[in-house]
Amino acid sequence: MMVLREFQCKLCLKLLGSRAALQRHMKEVHHKDVVGAATCDRCGKMFQNKSNLKIHMLTHSGVKPFK
Repeated sequence: MMVLREFQCKLCLKLLGSRAALQRHMKEVHHKDVVGAATCDRCGKMFQNKSNLKIHMLTHSGVKPFK
């Protein structure tokens, strides 16, 4: 069983229900002004730019180009 504290915002102490919700909260509430940031629509993970997000999306497709 997951401990809710694993999904607690360290900036405002809000408890979220999942890692994806915490990452979305961080972007929407605390990092609105981050230029070029991109978030995965499937898991909520945040990236500094769209290029890193594109590489990350391979984890959802099952493709393993870096064997």
